Amino acid sequence: LKISVWDSQPCAEHGGVILPPLIKGMRAMISGYDWLDVSAPHANKGRAFDAILNYLGIDRSESVAFGDHMNDYEMLCAAGKAYMPENAFYKLKESGAGEIIGPHRDLSVIKKIGELMNL
Repeated sequence: LKISVWDSQPCAEHGGVILPPLIKGMRAMISGYDWLDVSAPHANKGRAFDAILNYLGIDRSESVAFGDHMNDYEMLCAAGKAYMPENAFYKLKESGAGEIIGPHRDLSVIKKIGELMNL
């Protein structure tokens, strides 16, 4: 279960700081400029990504993930190849969890998928 909470102020400076101490036993993860995801403590996209790979019998080295915010961090780490757009959240880019490609507005994710699929 995940609940997304909208914050009228920059979440990294407001709700992302205020809410976590108030919800002990839950995980609060900034998922956008003004969004915060609240979930079970061990729930994240990386665990879901691993479960899907395992279920489908796909080796991690054959997987690719794209992400742009901190709620994508574990998924990027779980993938064989990981990419984030130039305009991704600065902390995600600093994490080194994936290769930085061009910005969203230049359709960089779509272009990278085409490149990876030799289209």
